[in-house]
Order: sequence, then C-alpha cells, then structure tokens
Amino acid sequence: MKNSSLFLLPGFLALMLATMPAFAAATATTPPAPATQLPDGQCDITTNGLVQPACAAAITSTVSYNGVRSDPGLAAVPIDMWNFCRYLDNASGNSIFVPLRSETEWQAFVAHAPIALSHCSRPSSALTVPPGFNCPSPQPAKQTVSEPDYYRWSAGSSATFKTSTTFKCSSDATGSWTQNAEAIFSGTDADKGDPSWTLTDVTYTGGADEKGVAYPTCHIKCNPFSGCNPPCTQ
Repeated sequence: MKNSSLFLLPGFLALMLATMPAFAAATATTPPAPATQLPDGQCDITTNGLVQPACAAAITSTVSYNGVRSDPGLAAVPIDMWNFCRYLDNASGNSIFVPLRSETEWQAFVAHAPIALSHCSRPSSALTVPPGFNCPSPQPAKQTVSEPDYYRWSAGSSATFKTSTTFKCSSDATGSWTQNAEAIFSGTDADKGDPSWTLTDVTYTGGADEKGVAYPTCHIKCNPFSGCNPPCTQ
C-alpha cells in the first residue's frame, strides 16, 4: 500500500494542474458589459453615436433633456439653449457628458469646452424676398419664405440655401403676369441675433413689356444695409 500511494500522488497532482485553469476561469468575476442605454433625460448627440437613444432633433428649451453624451465624431444636431447655439464636434477620442440642467452649466461648458464647438445658423420663418423692379403693383409686396434647418456656421463659411417664389404683377399696359424669383440666402452667426440668414442674390424671370417683348433675366445682388437694388446683371 505504501508503494501504491507513492504511485498515485504524481497522477493526482497532474490532474489538479490540468484542471486549475478551467476552475479559475469558471470562478473569476466577469466584468459587466458597457452600458448601451442612457438614463432618461439624456441622449447621444453624435452621428453614429455609441449608445442609445440618439438625439433625434436639435436640443432646445422645448426638449426636456438634462444632458447629452458626445462621442468621438461630428454632432448630428446642435444644442441651441440660452442664446448659445453650438454643434459639439468631438475630435478628442473620448466620450464626454454635457450637462444641460441650467443656463450656468451650459454657458460654462461653452466657455471651457474640451472639444471643438461649431457655431450655428438658426432656422427662420421670417425671411423676405422683394419683387423685381419691373413688377408693377406686385402682389404680395414681399414674399415671406422660411428655412427650417440648422447649419454649421464659421467665419468665411459658405452655408447657403436657395428658395423659389412668385409675384403677381399687373398694369393697364401689360395686364397680369407672374414674376418668378429665385433667392439665395447666406448663413450668419446665430450669436449675433435672429434671423441668422441674409439675402444675397435674387434672379427674376418672366413677364413682357407692352410690345410683348419678354423681359430679360434679371440678377441682382443684395445686402442687409441697402437691400436689393438694380441694375440687373445677366
């Protein structure tokens, strides 16, 4: 029996050594999987963000969020609260949380943000296009147009949008006719006030004089100081 015990001991040790890795693996604490769902009142503002829910629309005072998460990448929508409109474009390589519980929190983040912040051009429903100078008795006197979207804005940027509208023109000599107007607006910094769009160009077509000669296409430049003035350029 003494010799038999000595013989079995090496086999027992070999069995223990062979099963210890599996035993250790079975009893080790498995780290929890990273969270994929944000708490209520928060959303991920990054295009193709890492967690849910995604911020589906611009974060404004009418949307009840107490904070947003910014992952590496460009922001899908802006934050427009307490007179500061910003896109959170995160090139830091890290995810950050942006508190929005108060004006103080948001303005402090804007002042000391660890990531790039792009300014905005806000939507507007109060933009106007004037009629062409060769449109007698225009109806309406001005056309109101709207731009429903936010745009990134930066100095020297070319954020623009185009829109088309019409005017009804009439005179005893020519009767009634329709003038077509294609307008171009340029985005401005929303921090400077609303509307954050400036009319820069209008092209008019349509109509004819009393002899039936079609009016030429009329392209005019506009600015916020002197408005839109002739002469036309082709």
